[in-house]
Amino acid sequence: MNTIHRGLLVAPLTVAGLIGASLPAGATFGDPVSISTTVGTGTVAAPSALSITSRCQGWWYQFDLSWPASTTTRGVTGYLVLAYLNTGTIYQVAQTDAATRSVSMTVDQSNLSLQPRIAVTTLTSYGWTAETPRSAVLTC
Repeated sequence: MNTIHRGLLVAPLTVAGLIGASLPAGATFGDPVSISTTVGTGTVAAPSALSITSRCQGWWYQFDLSWPASTTTRGVTGYLVLAYLNTGTIYQVAQTDAATRSVSMTVDQSNLSLQPRIAVTTLTSYGWTAETPRSAVLTC
């Protein structure tokens, strides 16, 4: 191919390239596709009930607290037992592992003047928690 033929071929290709580059792209998708996704919400269940047995002996108030296991199926690491006092203070009574679902304590009866109510919180490895409703006020 000689120089004249090359020049005649390069000039129209250059013009076509410049014109083609200035036109907007016209890409379209021909087949719409529907995708269904479901995102579940996780929940943590508190123990379903508290069982409190108490007795007053002299100056002492003794109580035994037990509860059923949480129905949460994943990641339960333990339980936190809290006493809610009428002063607004929350006192940690105990913390157990997932297999331990009872605690026993003996305290001075004078603590009952603070009208303690007990609740148990389910603890999980991922930080979510759930707490039982508070018990009735503990009394002798």
